Order: sequence, then structure tokens, then C-alpha cells
Amino acid sequence: MQITTIAKNYVIKDRLITILNKRLAMFERYFDADAVCVVTCSAVHKTEKMEITLTQKGKMFRAESATGNMYSNIDLALAKLEKQIIKNKERLKSVLKKAGVDDKKYAFYVKTPKFTATEVVKNKSFAVEKMNAADAELALDTIGHSFYVYANQTSGKINIMYKRTDGHVGVIEISNSKLV
Repeated sequence: MQITTIAKNYVIKDRLITILNKRLAMFERYFDADAVCVVTCSAVHKTEKMEITLTQKGKMFRAESATGNMYSNIDLALAKLEKQIIKNKERLKSVLKKAGVDDKKYAFYVKTPKFTATEVVKNKSFAVEKMNAADAELALDTIGHSFYVYANQTSGKINIMYKRTDGHVGVIEISNSKLV
């Protein structure tokens, strides 16, 4: 597993990297050697935040934790990450290692989560309009949804504007899309 650490307004110490590498090595039983793990450590005021994103063969698992101590964030985020893996193991048998997973030997998560299959209950189609970010934000507020899909007026790429929990908006740009 390839592990990359990124610091934003935070200095990552060698001890933290050592502990992260040791703990993340436990996830090698779920994934092949080509898995990629990105750990982002940041600090805002007195809160230290850790985001862990683990990807392999197009599947992504992501967890974050924010406390006053980065070392406690490790265990909290890894428990969330392992819970996602366990919950989705039936659906993701092709991604998880062929050796299988023993339910009684989880590294971080204590109780096995229940898997409930979801069902698509509604399909919608709509025309994507070209507009700038300010117009998309106005449309997002007007329709009252938590996201809005539009085509970037300049690049022609499909963007998704969404409401964040902090009250601001975020934009996801689909890099391999282009409206003609």
C-alpha cells in the first residue's frame, strides 16, 4: 500500500508518521499492494483534523476525525474506515483481497455493522445548462436542494455545486466530462 501524508497548517512529526504507517499496514489484509492511501492532517484553531482516503481499483473509502489531539484522531478515523470496509465487503468482494476477511479479527472496529441493500426508487433526467459559479449558487438557493449540477460556462465541464456543513458551498468538477 502506498501511503502519502499531506500537512495543511500542521507539522507532521516523524513519530506520527511511524504510528500511521504501522496502523495503516493492518489494512493490507483487505487490499492489494496497489492500494493508495492519502492522509491529510490539518489544524484550525485548537482543533486538529485527520482525513484518510483509501482507494483501489476505482473504489474509495474515506474517513475523517477532528479532536484536540492528532494521535487520538488516528484510532477514530481508522475505526470509521474499517467500518466502511466491513459494511461493504459483500458488495466489494472483487475489490477486497481474495483471502477473505475473518469477522472476528477486525483491527479497529469492534462490532460488525449490518449490511442493508439499497434500492433505486426514483430516476430523474434533466438538461444541464452552461453557467458560471455565481449563477449556479443562485440556482442552488432557488431550488432548495443540497446540490446543483451545471456545466461550467468557461470550460464546458460538468460541475456539481453542493452545500457544505459549515454553511459555505463547494464545487466538484468532473474532469473527464465535457458538454458539447
